[in-house]
Amino acid sequence: MDTNKLDDELLSEFIDSFYGYGNYGGRYWFIGMEEGGGKDLKEIQKRLSLWEDRGKRELEDIADYSIKLDAKNRFFTGKYALQTTWNKLIRIVLSAQTAATEVDTVRKYQLEKLGRLDGETCLLELMPLPSYSTKSWIYSEYSALVELKSRETYFSSYAERRADGIKKKIEKHRPSAVVFYSVNPSYMEWWEKIAGTSFRDNNVGDNSYYSADRDGTKFLIVKHPATKGISNNYYHEIGKLLTSLIH
Repeated sequence: MDTNKLDDELLSEFIDSFYGYGNYGGRYWFIGMEEGGGKDLKEIQKRLSLWEDRGKRELEDIADYSIKLDAKNRFFTGKYALQTTWNKLIRIVLSAQTAATEVDTVRKYQLEKLGRLDGETCLLELMPLPSYSTKSWIYSEYSALVELKSRETYFSSYAERRADGIKKKIEKHRPSAVVFYSVNPSYMEWWEKIAGTSFRDNNVGDNSYYSADRDGTKFLIVKHPATKGISNNYYHEIGKLLTSLIH
């Protein structure tokens, strides 16, 4: 095997089968655009090999997988730094449960509960391959798959299939709440496809969000946690809103 290239057979399996972290039986589902990471060939190869060694699961345990991927992972070892995106998603859950949202409480939830196989959260991504940024695309350098020739061909080849797959999982498991995090227009259409319904525009304080419901599941579209200038309070208010919707 060429160590300077990705194993395209394994890569194809990963694209088709891996959806994210946590528990399909969890009450709170969060769906993003794509996972961060994938900075270089070595990291991607390690992700694929680890996924294969652990049984090619659709969902992984985020803490266990992350530590196996990097023994010095700073989000689950040492002083447990808060991860920017997870931090805000956790605040939604804690606020929905009328729990404390101090930094230590959020950090403890990240360490012990977020994205665990037997937990209350499920973290999914529309697109399966980790990418360092939306302006970065290194897969064409290391894979011969024509679908990965560019970010554009990647989306045109897999986004529809992935959206349909996630929609079917929601219909099967019927979570109480599904929160999509990005109001980018290029992703809004995918959130509607997955939800299978249109969204209403609403406001919480000075910030907007979108809502819908179908078959007992409440759907929200909120601003991405990395949005410039967005405060923790926005996510606290979203959580309080969920309390009134699903309790």
